[in-house]
Amino acid sequence: MASTLRLFSFLLILILLIPACKRKPEDLEVWRTSKGGMEKLSEWAASSDEPLDVRVRATQILLEDRQEQRLPLILDRIESPEVRATIVSGLVTTVDSMWATQDMPRLTDEIKEGGGEIAVGDSKAVRAKDAAYILVPYASPEEKTKLQKILADWLSTDHELRDQLGNANLAQILPRAGKEGLAHTATWLKETKTPGTVARAIREHADDDLKAELAKIILARAEEAHPDIDRELEIAILETEHDTIIPYLQRAIADPQTDHGLIDGAMNTMIKIQGERAAAYLGRIISEQHGLLRWVAANKIIDLRGEAGFISIANALPLEPDTYPVPAADSFKKDAEQLCNLFSTEMAKLGTQDVSQTLLRALQGNRWPAQALALQCTQTTRSAAIADAVNELRASRQPLPGWGETATIGQLAQNVHAAITQ
Repeated sequence: MASTLRLFSFLLILILLIPACKRKPEDLEVWRTSKGGMEKLSEWAASSDEPLDVRVRATQILLEDRQEQRLPLILDRIESPEVRATIVSGLVTTVDSMWATQDMPRLTDEIKEGGGEIAVGDSKAVRAKDAAYILVPYASPEEKTKLQKILADWLSTDHELRDQLGNANLAQILPRAGKEGLAHTATWLKETKTPGTVARAIREHADDDLKAELAKIILARAEEAHPDIDRELEIAILETEHDTIIPYLQRAIADPQTDHGLIDGAMNTMIKIQGERAAAYLGRIISEQHGLLRWVAANKIIDLRGEAGFISIANALPLEPDTYPVPAADSFKKDAEQLCNLFSTEMAKLGTQDVSQTLLRALQGNRWPAQALALQCTQTTRSAAIADAVNELRASRQPLPGWGETATIGQLAQNVHAAITQ
């Protein structure tokens, strides 16, 4: 045994003494298991003093021995484009060979039925995937296509498992996997437990057609899961700024079982997608719903349409009195106060000094909820026309629900008239 070790040491010394120009590819094999061998191979691979075939073989050995993370550092140090191209070609050949083993773990039906636990050992195919990911930026067009095909195949199945194998995860691979690879991710989105994270990663690199496909998948998942929408699915829904998701957003907004945070987010997403077109649906919410939801929708309309939004809200408020004293006897009054404060603030931000014509339209109309809202919003307005319109309403006996002790529009108008004419 001792003589064998002495012989091996003697051979290493001889190799070290051989001038660099005499080194041959076959001389490198002993460095796989030698102390400091990977560092030596990295040094020779990057050195312009070494023969090209030695440099190619050095990088291949590094790849074969699980050292693919060293490759970018080596390739970036090579100044000659021709030399780099030759070395990359040699690496692509090795990647092809390793990928052909197809020895990666797989989720068979039997494993899934057994709980999904799987033993993960060393795999040449997994390392080939990592190397393909690393080499795409350095490869020629033809080689790049070959490497992208490997990455696309990697993205085609067993996504939850493959996202955990090797160094490059699926989100990292996406931008280097080409159009075919991106197309495979639709299946990934259908099955993943983290649809928000996955959709975000895919969307960053997707074209319009793929974004539309993603929206369909997220819509289907949302419809199936409703109302039990977890945080990941909520992220996926609210970040899907595509017309396809609108039906679910509207369902979520109108359903009392929906989480309040999701309702608010759904309104915001709908506005991002539709712009002012969203005001029509928000108006329906004001007409058909009551309590907090109605006034959240009203606030969104003010944010969306400004002064014109006031008339939209006034006209959308329902005539049925029983929807106003919810949840308290003075609910309408408190909600109107809050909305008027918001309206005043938003008009100031926009530089709108005079909203009297808008308020007059509501005061002089024949809808009592619009009159009540306008009366509340006129209390800081000093205008002869407004004062006259308010005065006209003092004779109204229209019942005013949800305003506490103030029982009629006439009583509210009398109080307001006194406030603005004193």
